[in-house]
Amino acid sequence: MSTTKIVLLVLAGVMALVFAGCTALVVGVGKAVDDEVSGQPKKVSGKGADDGKPAALGRDTVKLNNGLEVAPGIPEKYFPDETAASTGAFNYKVRVTFANNGDKDIDLSIANIKAATDGGATKEIVDSANNVGMLMNGGTLAPGQTTKMTFGFSTEKKPTYANVDVTPGLFKTAHFTYKF
Repeated sequence: MSTTKIVLLVLAGVMALVFAGCTALVVGVGKAVDDEVSGQPKKVSGKGADDGKPAALGRDTVKLNNGLEVAPGIPEKYFPDETAASTGAFNYKVRVTFANNGDKDIDLSIANIKAATDGGATKEIVDSANNVGMLMNGGTLAPGQTTKMTFGFSTEKKPTYANVDVTPGLFKTAHFTYKF
């Protein structure tokens, strides 16, 4: 085997390990919060950001230190198109609002949203017919702009909670939870 092939194989292996490690960090299933989602939405300082307690889906807005505010809605039952990928017995979608209240452009083209539940294997739905899970279309969000993205997830059994991690860039993550 040539040196080039060996180097490429080693590089592919390292990339796979890095991706798996990042996914494990982002997806971690935490304990669900026993909060009812009610009342007016509120901005949460120090909650929901990295190393903080999860914020509530549909109620809280998490402000990251780059000025980006992340506000997901509650999971809604969802009927994906027949061509959608990764659907299951129970399908949900979550609409996430991003508001750039900082002073620099924010690149949302690498936004990553992951859900973890107690409903068995939780998979991300990609449904181009309904523009669900098409996160790579995020683009750049200029200061003062707001945009919305919708992602979907499916489970094998009906979940009692969902933990959702929204990572709009490489290092900042907002953590949310919801009790069904």
